[in-house]
Amino acid sequence: MGNMNSPKKIHPRLIGLLVLIVAAAAAVVTFEFSYCGSLVCNGQQTQQEQASSPSPSYSISPAPVRVIVPEITGTSSISQMNPSINSKTQNSKTTTPSHLKIGNTDIKIEYAVTEAEQEHGLSDRSSLDQNSGMLFVLSTPSYQGMWMKDMSFSLDMVWIDQNMKIVDIKKNLSPATYPDTFTPQAEASYVLEVNAGFTDLHAVQIGQYISFES
Repeated sequence: MGNMNSPKKIHPRLIGLLVLIVAAAAAVVTFEFSYCGSLVCNGQQTQQEQASSPSPSYSISPAPVRVIVPEITGTSSISQMNPSINSKTQNSKTTTPSHLKIGNTDIKIEYAVTEAEQEHGLSDRSSLDQNSGMLFVLSTPSYQGMWMKDMSFSLDMVWIDQNMKIVDIKKNLSPATYPDTFTPQAEASYVLEVNAGFTDLHAVQIGQYISFES
């Protein structure tokens, strides 16, 4: 019978298996540590990641800007109200076109720009010279209504858009039509008042373009 206290020998294959198990466990630990070093482990970000992460940026749309139309105080500021009217500088003085042209027809114009001028219009006149008219300059394109309040003679009214195209015409409007209001079929930037019958006499039509002349 041999000595019962003598150590038992471990089989070489068992030793090799233990070495493999230890090596595999070490590899798993190393991989987990490396993985957690750059991403999120168990739902928590590492301190290193938090320190290096840039602060979040947000794209905030600017608040709407309200455009203020400059107040017009006289005919010298007409081009400020409506850039389509090109003022010209001559001898250090600013001049505004005094005529407009529709086809081959030249019309001498006076302007109604301020609120007071537009309310008054041609109401103090007993007549209007041939080939002349009053041009109402609107601050913004609109369906501007017109009437014949306090008028002494009949008119043709011509609405013109910002591209200088005629968009509507109302003919032979008499003072008796007041308080009826006449509005265009499209937005306009100007309203031209001329003598009744003018548009028929000169074959003025919707769709024609006008131009300003000095």
